[in-house]
Amino acid sequence: MNRSTDPRAAAAEGPLAQLPPEVLTRLLDGHTVIRAAAGNVLYRPGESAGLHLVVEGLLRVSMVSEEGRQVTVRYARRGDLLGLPVVVSGAAPVYAYAVTNAVAVATRPGVLPQLARRDPRVGTWMADELAVRVDGLLQELAMNAFWPVRRRLGRHLLDLATEHQQGEALVVRASHQELADAVGTVREVVARTLAALRADGLVSGGPGGIRLLDPDALAHLPD
Repeated sequence: MNRSTDPRAAAAEGPLAQLPPEVLTRLLDGHTVIRAAAGNVLYRPGESAGLHLVVEGLLRVSMVSEEGRQVTVRYARRGDLLGLPVVVSGAAPVYAYAVTNAVAVATRPGVLPQLARRDPRVGTWMADELAVRVDGLLQELAMNAFWPVRRRLGRHLLDLATEHQQGEALVVRASHQELADAVGTVREVVARTLAALRADGLVSGGPGGIRLLDPDALAHLPD
């Protein structure tokens, strides 16, 4: 099995690595491989009944209002888990989109709660992972207030590009002033920040808009 479809290799790079090996084997037994092309939906509200382990690619998890407005909940990459709140509560009003071509594996519905009832170590792991997810949501809430402009702009570019994505191309058609208004800064700062991102090979500019060349790096820019 190659790297792109081996769930055990991906699990070793994320929170599932904290589970005992025999528990991980039972959790992944009978899993389903899901492939999503860039721009496609991996799952919608009500469709996710099991855990999803990201094996390859970058996914965007978002909520959508009745008016169609989107807000990003998180980005997930290789080794990350999606769907634990659904496993615990039975529902979560989120979509998962493939920002790049992506591969994920879904566990069998109900297998994680069954394992937790039999093994207290699994219940402890679930509580720890849910605490991590709550912390991640708090970080998202604090993003606009505390993140530097470079990180806020990188995240906003991804949000704009993926909201109207068609195929693998990620392009933002927005003025410097519109971007400045969105991330709480001025046009001159946006221009300088975009120039730095171009110099780093993360974006390119042209008459068609701002093309995102490395979405994974933009989603995880350092301070």
